[in-house]
Amino acid sequence: MEFVIFLVILIIGTFLLYKKRKKSYPYAVNQDEKHAFKNGQKLHLKHNSLSLPSDVKEHTLFLKIKVKSSLLGFLKQPYIEISAEGKSLKQYIEHGAKGDRYLNISNFNSVKEITLKPKRMQICSDEVELFQFKNPELKDKKILIVAPHPDDAEIAAYGLYSQFAKDVFVLTFSAGERGKFKYRELYTDVQEQHLKKGEIRTWNALTVPLMAGVSTENVLMLGYFNEMLDDMYREPEKNFGSDKLNTDDVEIFRKFNFSSLGKKLTGEANWNDMILNLKMILTEFQPDVIITPHPFIDSHEDHQYATISIIQALKELNLHDGKLLLYTNHYTEKEFYPLGKIGAIMPLPFKSKPSIYCSSVFSFPVSEKEQKDKILAFDAMNDLRPNTEYRFAHRLFADGFTRGREKLLSIEKDYFNRYIRSNELFFVVDFDEMYQPEKYKALIEGLS
Repeated sequence: MEFVIFLVILIIGTFLLYKKRKKSYPYAVNQDEKHAFKNGQKLHLKHNSLSLPSDVKEHTLFLKIKVKSSLLGFLKQPYIEISAEGKSLKQYIEHGAKGDRYLNISNFNSVKEITLKPKRMQICSDEVELFQFKNPELKDKKILIVAPHPDDAEIAAYGLYSQFAKDVFVLTFSAGERGKFKYRELYTDVQEQHLKKGEIRTWNALTVPLMAGVSTENVLMLGYFNEMLDDMYREPEKNFGSDKLNTDDVEIFRKFNFSSLGKKLTGEANWNDMILNLKMILTEFQPDVIITPHPFIDSHEDHQYATISIIQALKELNLHDGKLLLYTNHYTEKEFYPLGKIGAIMPLPFKSKPSIYCSSVFSFPVSEKEQKDKILAFDAMNDLRPNTEYRFAHRLFADGFTRGREKLLSIEKDYFNRYIRSNELFFVVDFDEMYQPEKYKALIEGLS
């Protein structure tokens, strides 16, 4: 009798877990992934091994394969282990996935042959298609990192900017004073909570880049207010202050700047003044590369309008030579992206239609040592690290229960798991393309 009860509970639990899995993804996982990539090269697997062409060094590589999840893959996340010359990495796919998927094999662009080992899934065809993109040149290039909020630069590109720190400028738009405050038990007044949150995040934004070796002169806080950029865009002459602090005084957070450019910031909390400040920064720094959110696939409006403002400033200065490297920290489909666990491969974001505009894609490798450094950078960001409620037994128990549930269901929501990866991913667009109305529209609204 006990066995029958156990079996019934097991069947019910498995069914509920399966239903939960289906709800985890905002799209049908049994459809093909599609991207607007051209000039693919048809290749063939031989016993799940693939010989790579000799001309793929210094390239970003994606391999289109056809997959099908096993029955167990509906319950526990499937993945493909890619290995070569004693090195292996995992790329995770959706529970129950079926159809075309793109493997990011860029970290293996210097080897002759790779082996693919599927787990809880199968590769359904030996026919595969290789897409390659020449990596942009970053050595001795001036790189401007656009962070709509403190920690966005680190989430998207700490591995990259730490390797080119002497040529990097980190520009943060907003102090990020809205949202839940991590230290509510320390400050009971709500307005004070948001002020302290903005102050400590400003301090994070100005100091964490120094860990990577970025010059104090090349770190700047613009001091605009959280979740106001879209309103500023729609009414460019009007000031938009913080609805949490009841002020539009940008000096509240600007005053912490130690770069000499901080003294050159002018105006108030409106779009027109922000564009003037961006033009000043672009003129002073003269970037060759700008790393900024992709306005079509990043769902946060501050992220979208930070990039729109940068492009407007570029156009008003008539700057044509350079590249945009576009990232997403808040993928529009749902914040499950990227799939998988810490240290795994960051894949392309899933699209059922080829709607992401770019001229190429760039996968920047992040070594294990650099991943550890990125963990320390995340831990130095107060909004990313654990709060201080562990001091209270009931909160410690509640947090442990929540984390246990997330582990059981393979729900990886925190940025440590999702963005400490073996690579950082960017969509590449030339400055010059932004002067063509149809390409600018495709960047903002997606390919039709």
